[in-house]
Amino acid sequence: MYFLAVVSIVATTCILVFSFYNLFEIQVKNELKSKAVFFERSLNFLKDKTPYLNALGLYDIGIRLSILDVDKNIIFDTYTDKEREDIKSYIDNPAINSAIRDGEGEYKHFSKTFHGEIYYYALELQDGTIICLSQNTDGIYSVFINILPIIVLIAIFIFVLCNFLAVRFIKERARAEKMRREFSANVSHELKTPLTVIFGYADMMNNGMVKEKDIKDSVEKIKNESSRIINLIEDIIRLSEWDEEVASGETEKFNLQEIAEEVIDTLKLLAEEKKVNVKLINVGTGNNKINANKRMIYEVIFNLVENAIKYNKMNGNVEVKLLYEKGKHIIEVSDNGIGIPKKYHDRVFERFYRVDKSRSKKTGGTGLGLSIVKHIVQYHKGNMKLESEEGIGTRIVIKL
Repeated sequence: MYFLAVVSIVATTCILVFSFYNLFEIQVKNELKSKAVFFERSLNFLKDKTPYLNALGLYDIGIRLSILDVDKNIIFDTYTDKEREDIKSYIDNPAINSAIRDGEGEYKHFSKTFHGEIYYYALELQDGTIICLSQNTDGIYSVFINILPIIVLIAIFIFVLCNFLAVRFIKERARAEKMRREFSANVSHELKTPLTVIFGYADMMNNGMVKEKDIKDSVEKIKNESSRIINLIEDIIRLSEWDEEVASGETEKFNLQEIAEEVIDTLKLLAEEKKVNVKLINVGTGNNKINANKRMIYEVIFNLVENAIKYNKMNGNVEVKLLYEKGKHIIEVSDNGIGIPKKYHDRVFERFYRVDKSRSKKTGGTGLGLSIVKHIVQYHKGNMKLESEEGIGTRIVIKL
């Protein structure tokens, strides 16, 4: 990760330096050419050019302007420090020679005198005289120094970003590994308990240690524990399926009320067995169409209604309410059952967590139902709220 950061910084530095340098070079060339064309148009109509140029006051504009006659003698020059310059080298530079030969020319070279690069652009006027403009610029090293603060800021940003991503990756990996170990341990524990019971009763029956009158009870216990294993495996398979559904991202438009009615009809026998009354109330504006994963939403309503029935009182009530407010579909499932103590509210959505293990064992609960619900709601970018009080009931509200 840090190696990539260093490579990124070096690459960014090189790209920035050469980009800035090339842009600056193009800008200088264009500026010299445009000024040269301006002076060409002005001076072509003048026989004596010196008074006009002196009147313009060109000595402090940052650009050198020279006029050479047909014999390459300098007749006007804004550069005054002649002692620092090799005049012969100046008048023989390729830009001037090209202008004499082809009408225009340009040239660039590094000057040890000025410790930078000099750009030249020359044009031939109608009377044969040559106008030459030149400008001193910083070299690539100077450009690098000028943009060094930007490079340092980018380097710091890249380093901080890489460090943040590395720490986050390590934490996410550790968290995923911890969850995997906990999941494996929980599955092993949940399977071991019923399998131990099944093996124990089967071994006792095989060795003739169970009385004739107790065989039926022993078989019933084996059956119940087998049912627990089947339910657990089915829930684990569903969790795996939801992960695949998330990867595929399949959604469709469907009627939310029809799904709720289908769930209630499926759980009708369970409700009758528990003597619980289940009622569907649609208080929305008739907007029951939702764009979501149909199988997942069915699973959400099924799990919530099933829990509300299983953990209810005799002759209890379950209410499934559908609403549509401010562009959100709201699914509300409430009951007047046993409720959940407040200290467990934050944990009931954890995988394999059960408030009352003995009651869950009787009802066949695996502790994965609400975990599945939370997983699906998060996938749909929804939110969920739990309200529950021990001995009074539970209300779960989901907004999608």
